[in-house]
Amino acid sequence: MLRRFFVLFSLGLMVLLAGCGPVRVPLLLPTQGQIPALDATCPVPTGDLQQLAVDREGYCLLYPAGYIVEQPADGITVLVMDGLLDAAHAHINVEDALGRTAEEVATALVDEFNPLGFELEISQVNVANETGFMVDNVPGQDLNRQLFVVHNGRLYSFLFAPADVERAEVQAQMEDLYTTVIDSFTFIAPTAPTGLPRP
Repeated sequence: MLRRFFVLFSLGLMVLLAGCGPVRVPLLLPTQGQIPALDATCPVPTGDLQQLAVDREGYCLLYPAGYIVEQPADGITVLVMDGLLDAAHAHINVEDALGRTAEEVATALVDEFNPLGFELEISQVNVANETGFMVDNVPGQDLNRQLFVVHNGRLYSFLFAPADVERAEVQAQMEDLYTTVIDSFTFIAPTAPTGLPRP
């Protein structure tokens, strides 16, 4: 499952969407180039925080200034530090839950690694008034934190990296990014069903 997760994040050519103020990702619009009005329920950007609204997948959030937004494939949004390789980053993947609960997805991740000698544990986190299930120190290209939440039949999977206490500065960046994204994460009405390709 983890290998599939990383492959999905590396697909295709990255689309650069950096800029000042709110960032919109209207992947399905009634008219080409038309951008819907900002959803009134979305968190308000500040001088240090930018707003990202992904209408198609049904969410919006705030993220720290200095990050850029990339979308390598349908359903995937990536936040990376502009111009820095060794820096915190976040990935958000949205897909049909296919009847799975967030706890089941987190449990499957733990069950994949713990027989190999890891000691991963699941903890509960509130995400926009839904119960999310978090697994910390997941092995991968970097140790990472993964969080799963289901809302209206969609599975929202988050990955934050690196989760490495031996890299204190980057770990602090990751914690700040995690707190900002999760505390501001808001569900909005999606503009398209899951699985529908981009126009």
